[in-house]
Amino acid sequence: MSMLRTLSLLSAVLGLATSAARSQDTNLLEGITLGAYSGWTNCLALNDENRRYQAVIAPAVGGRLLHYSYDLINILYRDPQSDGRTLSAAGNPFYVGGFQTDIGPEIHHVPVRNQISLGRHDWRGPRDYTIETASPVDPGVGLRVLKSFTLDPNTGELGILQRMINSSGRELRYCIWDRTVCKGGGFVFFKLNPESRFEKGWSILSRSGAGFHYPAGQQQPGVQVIDDLLVIQTGTTSAKIGADSLSGWIAYARDNLLFIKFFPVSPGGNYADGGNTVEVMWTPTITELSPLSPAVKLAPGASYDFPERWMLIPLDKAVTRARDVKKLLKRIPPNPFGG
Repeated sequence: MSMLRTLSLLSAVLGLATSAARSQDTNLLEGITLGAYSGWTNCLALNDENRRYQAVIAPAVGGRLLHYSYDLINILYRDPQSDGRTLSAAGNPFYVGGFQTDIGPEIHHVPVRNQISLGRHDWRGPRDYTIETASPVDPGVGLRVLKSFTLDPNTGELGILQRMINSSGRELRYCIWDRTVCKGGGFVFFKLNPESRFEKGWSILSRSGAGFHYPAGQQQPGVQVIDDLLVIQTGTTSAKIGADSLSGWIAYARDNLLFIKFFPVSPGGNYADGGNTVEVMWTPTITELSPLSPAVKLAPGASYDFPERWMLIPLDKAVTRARDVKKLLKRIPPNPFGG
């Protein structure tokens, strides 16, 4: 299956009006197995033809992607204290990690949305190498979230389509907020916008009274500009930055892996989280990569899609210096969504 074929599937893969039904024969489909993972049952693993790449989705904890690996080296972070926990059993929210589709903008105080984040999601395997998940209606925001994961059996690339559906009786305005939590200690990099609204092309999330904002003209240890790239060395201090990058990709080099996330950017779109198209949060333990969609108005019953394409590339040696990320640019192909 070519990448173009994979992307064409993604354009229509979430044709589910109300739910994604569980498939009883999912483990009979090519590239999909059903089993336990880190204490959660009924998890879905997608594997390429050579079994070098694997992606694992856990419907029990928000239809969350917990594992994306090359030769079993998982780039994603999972909090071991959450293993096997579910919202229904725990009663209260808890931190998991991995990849999850969230709802923003963060700085506008979005209501609690535990069903989208941690509730049990329905799932089905509609075709080989593809898993779809669907949340219940979350009473906090009046939305349902559907996700589709398609693993290319030849390249290990992962196509992800995220859809939010207005299931309330009123008009809503939200954005899709991708939260991809990786293991910490690597180097994040992406291209800056030469006509950025920020003085330096990026800014640090700061608290202002009871809220948050992205002011201009700040400094942050571990963050530097190298030519047209913003490079962040994570794993020491904790911070969160945002940028209005227009390139539509963000990359993360850790150990001997290069992780690339492609996503569409809409110049002139209403990027309501401080104007950011992409955000990065890090602590000594984790590195969170967050592309954002524009905020959109949704009439009752309307939906909005935000697709992504992921790549995981093995490297000959680990990146140990910020200036070395420039050498990795030749490994990054053009953004399939333009930009």
